[in-house]
Amino acid sequence: RVPGAISAAMCKHCGAECAAGANVTIMLEIEDLDCSNLTAKQADDLATAYADDLATSMGRLGGRIFSPAGAASQVTLRPSHLSTECMVECVMTIPKGSTLQAIAKEQNAAMLQ
Repeated sequence: RVPGAISAAMCKHCGAECAAGANVTIMLEIEDLDCSNLTAKQADDLATAYADDLATSMGRLGGRIFSPAGAASQVTLRPSHLSTECMVECVMTIPKGSTLQAIAKEQNAAMLQ
C-alpha cells in the first residue's frame, strides 16, 4: 500500500516485483515516542524487541528480516520528522512460494483472530 493509503483501492500493484526473493521495506511509525531521547541501551533493547516481534510474526511465513544496512534480524530506529514519533525500519525478503500480497493477507487474518 502507498504510505498513507486508507483503502485497498489505493494499493500499488507490484506484480512479480513482490514475489519470492524480493526485498520489501517495512516502516512503522510509533507515536508519542521520541527515540532521539532514548539511551543507547534503551534504543538497542527496543530495536531488539521490534526485530524479535517482526521475526516471530513474519518468520512463521519464512520471511527473513534485516536492517536497511543489512544486519540480520535487526531493525533501525530513527526519529521521525515529528519530534514525538519514532520510525522503525527493516527489510523483509519475501519467502519462496509466497508473495507480498499473500503475506499481507496472512497478517491481516492473524490480527483479526
